[in-house]
Amino acid sequence: MKNFTQKIIGIFALVFAMGFTVNAQEIGDFAFGGIVFYIDETGENGLVCAPSNLTGVDGWNGFQWMDITVSGNQYIQLNESTSNLIGTGASNSSIIISSQGIGADATSICSLLNLNGYDDWFLPSLNELWEMNSNRELISNTALENGGDQFDFGFYWSSSEVNLTDAWAVNFVNLADAPQGSFELSRGKMNGYLVRPIRAFGNILGCTDASAFNYNPEANTDNGSCVSVITGCLDSFACNYDSTANVNTECVFAQMYYDCHGDCSNDLDSDGICDELEVSGCVDNTACNYNQDATDNADCVFAEMYYDCDGVCIIDIDGDGICDGLEVLGCTDNTACNYDLTATDDNESCTFAEMYYDCYGDCLNDLDLDDVCDEEDNCIDISNTDQLDDDSDGEGDACDYDDGIGIIELNEKLPVLIKMVDVLGREQQEHKEGSLIFYIYDNGKVEKKFNP
Repeated sequence: MKNFTQKIIGIFALVFAMGFTVNAQEIGDFAFGGIVFYIDETGENGLVCAPSNLTGVDGWNGFQWMDITVSGNQYIQLNESTSNLIGTGASNSSIIISSQGIGADATSICSLLNLNGYDDWFLPSLNELWEMNSNRELISNTALENGGDQFDFGFYWSSSEVNLTDAWAVNFVNLADAPQGSFELSRGKMNGYLVRPIRAFGNILGCTDASAFNYNPEANTDNGSCVSVITGCLDSFACNYDSTANVNTECVFAQMYYDCHGDCSNDLDSDGICDELEVSGCVDNTACNYNQDATDNADCVFAEMYYDCDGVCIIDIDGDGICDGLEVLGCTDNTACNYDLTATDDNESCTFAEMYYDCYGDCLNDLDLDDVCDEEDNCIDISNTDQLDDDSDGEGDACDYDDGIGIIELNEKLPVLIKMVDVLGREQQEHKEGSLIFYIYDNGKVEKKFNP
C-alpha cells in the first residue's frame, strides 16, 4: 500500500512538473527549437520562431513567395484559400506546397528546414507575423543570446495570399526612422523578401478531418472548427466567381473589352462595337478614302465630277485629257471670226473674213474711206464709190486727169512710193521685221510685202 501511494504521488508530481514546465513558458523564452513569441489563453500551446532569418546557399536572404520555375514560368492558382489568422500558418503552407510543389520559394525552404531537432517549420500567417513584430525586440535579444540574429529591417513574407499574383508582407521598420511603425502591404509574389520560419508547440488545436477545407495536418486536437469543402472559382474578376467557395475550380473570364454578358464595357456611341475596338475612317464605299475596316465614320474624300480618284477622266473618247462631260464644241482656229477661246473640240464651224475685209465686213485698207478696199480700188486716194473708169485704163475717173496717159503708160513709168500701211490701214514709216506692209505707189499700184 505504501509503494502504491508513493507511485501515485510520483505520477501526480510528474504531471504537475510537466504542467508547470509548459505553463512556465513566457514570451521571449528559448524553447522547442526556437524563441517563444505567442502563447494561447490556455498557456499550453504556442508558437516559436527560428533564431535567425533563412539564408540561401549563396548567402542571399531574400526569397520569392512562389517559385514559378516549378510551374513553367506562370503563376499558380492555389487549390484552396489561405487565412490571415493565428494558428493557420501551417495549413497555409500545406496548401501552397500541395498546389505548386517543392521549389526554391519561401514556404518550401521553411518546410525543408531541420533546426535544433525539429523539422516541422513553416511560413507564418499574416497575423502570426504581426505577433513576431510586436515582440521583436525581446525575440532579437534572446536570439543574440543563443547564437541567432536580431530581426532585419525590411519586408518579411507571410503565408497569407492576396490574389493570383500578390501575397501579404509586413515591413519591419526602425522606429527611430519611421515612428509611424511597421505596416503590411500586398506585394508581388516575385519579390525577394526576408523569411523567419516558425513552428508550433503544445496541443495544436485545429481541424483534424482530412476531408475538410481547413484540415490542419499539424493539429493534434480537434477544436470543432472544420469547414466543408465548397468548390468554385475564387477569382473575383471571373464571370463564374463564387463568393462562398473555398476550393478553387476553373475560372471563366470575359473577353477583353467585354463584360461577362458579352456586352462592351465601353461603348459611348452604343453601336455594339467596344470603344477600344473602334476603327476611325470613311465608311462610304463610293469615297476615294473608303476604309472597309472602319466602324466610326470620319471625313470622306470624293473624286471630282467626271474624274476618278486618281484625277483621270472616267470617259475621254478623244484622249485629249478633257473629260467628255466637260468638252466644249466650237471653233478652235484663232484666225477665224467665230474663234471660241473656251472651245476644246473643233466642230468645223469656223468662219473667216473675205479677202481684204475684216470679220465685220469692213475693208482692212481703205484710205479714201469709200468702202472700196484699196487692193481693189481704182482710185485709192480719192473717194469714188462708183469706181467709174470711162477710158478703161484701170484708173478711176476721179483720179484720172485726162493726160492721155493710160494705164499702160503708167505701168511703164517707174512708180514712186507715196506711203506704206499695215493691215489695219495705219501708215508706217519703216517696214519692221516680221510684219506685213502694203506699199502704195503714185500710179495707184499697191504691193503687199512681208519682211521676214
